[in-house]
Amino acid sequence: MPIKRAPELQPISREHHRALLVAHRIVHVLEGRAFAGPAVGFPELLDEMSEFHESHFLPHAREEETRLGPGLNALGPDGAAEFDRLRSEHASLERLMDGACDQDRPDDERRNALRTYGQLLETHVRYEERELFQMIEERFAPELLADIGAALAEYEAGRDPSCRMA
Repeated sequence: MPIKRAPELQPISREHHRALLVAHRIVHVLEGRAFAGPAVGFPELLDEMSEFHESHFLPHAREEETRLGPGLNALGPDGAAEFDRLRSEHASLERLMDGACDQDRPDDERRNALRTYGQLLETHVRYEERELFQMIEERFAPELLADIGAALAEYEAGRDPSCRMA
């Protein structure tokens, strides 16, 4: 069942739907199972996922860290711990994609890095939607949430519509 999300967080929440589809596509294709999109080999899948990472994930992660970090840190140690987790998972995803794209590594290592990227991406999105955003909705002051919502709406308006799914 879909989670009812505060309107202020919906711009980044909408992008999570696409990220979940990407995560599932990676795992299914690498396991040789059918999934949405054309059948592709590893090089084509890696190109597709690298494009997603650069064009969609990295700007999304920067926006989350910029907009949510100060409010999380202001909540005290538990909020700061959540912000640390957010940044740590973003950094791990970046390292995994770098590893998958590293042509000096053996193909099995590159495939494993991409598979792990897909698995972590799914886990990360579910964490944000089920835990982090819930905390933000419950504990951020209404004024702060409104300011974040305005900034995220501006961010979304400037994004390629393919980054989100309503």
